[in-house]
Amino acid sequence: MKKLLSNVGNHLKKQFNYILAHEWMSWLFVVLGAFLISFIAYLIFNSPWRVGNPELNLYQPGVSRTEINNIASKGRAFVNSLDYTGLYVTGWILFIALLVLTIILLARRKMKWRYAFLILFAISTIAKIVYTNATDNIFTRQYDVWSSSYYGHYSITMHIFENGFKLPELSSTGKTLADRLGNSYQMYHPKFAHYTYAIVMKINSILFIGANSRADYTLYESVRIFTCALTIINVYISYLIFKEILRTTRGVFIGTTFVALAPALIRLSAGSNNDPMLYFFMFLAILFAIRFYKRNGWINIIGCALSIGISMGSKISGALIAIPIGALFVYKFIRIFIENKGQDLKKPLLQIFGYYIVFAIICMPLGLFWPLYNYKNYGQPLSYVWHNLNHLLLINEPSEREGVEVYSYASMYLFFSFRTFFASMFHVGFYNAKTAPMIDFNMYTNAFKTSIFGEYSYQSGALFFCVLLYGTAFIIAFGCLGIGLYYILKGIIKKQFDIPILLSMPMLIYLSYVFIKSKDAFAYILAILAFAVLAFEAFYVIKNYKKMHDNYLIIFFMMLIFITFMISFFDFQVQYPYTCTSDFRYIVILLVPGGYVIARLFEKQKDNKNFYIPAIIVLAIYFFGSIGLNMVI
Repeated sequence: MKKLLSNVGNHLKKQFNYILAHEWMSWLFVVLGAFLISFIAYLIFNSPWRVGNPELNLYQPGVSRTEINNIASKGRAFVNSLDYTGLYVTGWILFIALLVLTIILLARRKMKWRYAFLILFAISTIAKIVYTNATDNIFTRQYDVWSSSYYGHYSITMHIFENGFKLPELSSTGKTLADRLGNSYQMYHPKFAHYTYAIVMKINSILFIGANSRADYTLYESVRIFTCALTIINVYISYLIFKEILRTTRGVFIGTTFVALAPALIRLSAGSNNDPMLYFFMFLAILFAIRFYKRNGWINIIGCALSIGISMGSKISGALIAIPIGALFVYKFIRIFIENKGQDLKKPLLQIFGYYIVFAIICMPLGLFWPLYNYKNYGQPLSYVWHNLNHLLLINEPSEREGVEVYSYASMYLFFSFRTFFASMFHVGFYNAKTAPMIDFNMYTNAFKTSIFGEYSYQSGALFFCVLLYGTAFIIAFGCLGIGLYYILKGIIKKQFDIPILLSMPMLIYLSYVFIKSKDAFAYILAILAFAVLAFEAFYVIKNYKKMHDNYLIIFFMMLIFITFMISFFDFQVQYPYTCTSDFRYIVILLVPGGYVIARLFEKQKDNKNFYIPAIIVLAIYFFGSIGLNMVI
């Protein structure tokens, strides 16, 4: 028996090594595995045969709002009546088993990096499966999904599903854009995600309840199989990204862990709006862009074009990732002249032009189809954002808050607010004179809170994990900031400017932009000073180009991702100063440069036990808090 088990183990090990050695096999294994695990978990814990098949038809155009709200109340009651004790117990048993396995392997000194990555992937998958199956797709911790106006993500998807994949009708007449689109809610978004969900529902209508059955609620709920699988695959994509840009396996593991167990990404697994699709293809775009820069290849350029195009087709903000990737492509073009100096440039130039033309042919139609469609049919500007939100979400609303404090530009956009940080652990979005006279007015504090908890609060058993997360996330964020300032000062004192420039440049660019937008004389002076420092840094980079370009290119690329999304995030908040517009869900992609920075820090400090051991403990508590929070709610 022992020999048989040994032979089976050796065979499985050989097969596993074969899969690892062939990336296309790894992709096949991960993708099929993610969908299969998500599907089986849904069958066990959420299938129509287990939870019932309620006739909650929330999509009934023409029905009064009162009646549709009554149906929604029944839906919420049904969701609250479901018992997920078995799901939580199963998740915790598997999680504890993996921890025990990790301890045994470490104690016997048999832990290898491949085992560590497998265990990480398994733990991340368990957390996402538990959270997704315990979170319904319509009412629980969702963004803009259901609305009695019939223009939330749910109703748009249901209309496409039930009407031969046709879009809901909007009036194309009216004197103003508000007349035509004022009641459209989420209709202004591109519709690739909605069409994809409708296709998933068509498939599930056959798998679960028969093609002719009508159970709108059940079908839309089953979309979670798809979105959960996407976020599971995202962990593998992040691993491949960090494998391309980090020097050590240790660094790749730290970076991947930071992304895999981030609360925001776990929460995204149960999202049924367009965010899961957006970020899945953004992650893919980054991977393909880096690979194309390093070694060309038609698969890489086509993959990058498809990824950017589909991310834009899901949400127009997907266009933002094209900015740092475009800069990378421009730099690659410039390098052709540098590397082929004095040689025939015809062949390399034709090759790179061929790549970029194919990229444009694929990406532009995919990315621009919906914005142009909405412009042609409704006169909707290409950068239009629906903003007719609840006025109680608006910061500094004078008509409703007479005598209440008005928050300054500096307090909203320049400094982290310790005042709101300590006032409430959870996001305070709605103004209420009695219970919440001070809303989350500060952009950074709000982004910090929502990166952990979203725009929601938690109670009872989850509070322990909330405190762990809140405290350790604060230590990580300000610890990284403090260490960054230390390296900047150290480099300046030693007159070694490489690291100070790479660390300070993104923050100076961002702060310069914030200063200029303030329309304050003193802020303009600060902006001029920031530009002066940036000019020196740019001169230094150009002068020392040959020394810096190979070693620091990826750092610049990560920096560009940070700058692009932070400036866009700030601009969005300035244009639409609501508490909900500074939600971290708009900048989830910053988990990639964030993981990169933390991983590089661990690589640099690998021999410093005074840093390494406390840092590992803090990260371990943070990750445990993230897993725990999403497996007890």
